[in-house]
Amino acid sequence: MKVIVSLVCVLMLSLFMAGTSGATYIVDTGTPSNGAIKWQLSTSQCLAGQFTLSSGENIGEMQGWIATAYSAGTMNVSIYSDASGLPGALQFTNSFVSQPKGFSGWQGTSGYSGYLKPGTYWIAFEPVTFWGGMGTNPANLASPLSLEAFTYQGTWNVYPSGLGLGVRIEGSPAPLPGALLLLGPGLVGLAAVRRRFKK
Repeated sequence: MKVIVSLVCVLMLSLFMAGTSGATYIVDTGTPSNGAIKWQLSTSQCLAGQFTLSSGENIGEMQGWIATAYSAGTMNVSIYSDASGLPGALQFTNSFVSQPKGFSGWQGTSGYSGYLKPGTYWIAFEPVTFWGGMGTNPANLASPLSLEAFTYQGTWNVYPSGLGLGVRIEGSPAPLPGALLLLGPGLVGLAAVRRRFKK
């Protein structure tokens, strides 16, 4: 029995490692060319960018080029589905504590955040206690983001010319469906071997 449990653990670990290895930035605008932080990022105004995935990805760190105006604060970074060119249903969210006052650079979550299948999504920066800024002046649409939006009185609005957001999202390929399908027959086979040894 111990041998079977060990084999199952090894198989599950192999599948997990297949989905978490090879992490790269699947969305990366690069560092904003203009260091000015133009757009307010606070509890009264959230900022978001739209991106598209051509394959399923396990999402790791989610970061933005953000300036902290006051003391360190908490911010949520959320992924939403796309709803006719605006953030739609929440997929998952993660939070982090910002760098202290005066810091300007990459800030965000670390570790595993969630899984996304192929499709179009929004990454949103949503302050809880944070106050600072994000985006460039003059504004521009930061590739590979296809749209950028802000909240006004709790409603998302697209900013046509872009906000110049600095965003990067880490991802790694999800395990192949074929590998997952092999797990079932493998467990059945292990059960059969166990019954034979018990006889």
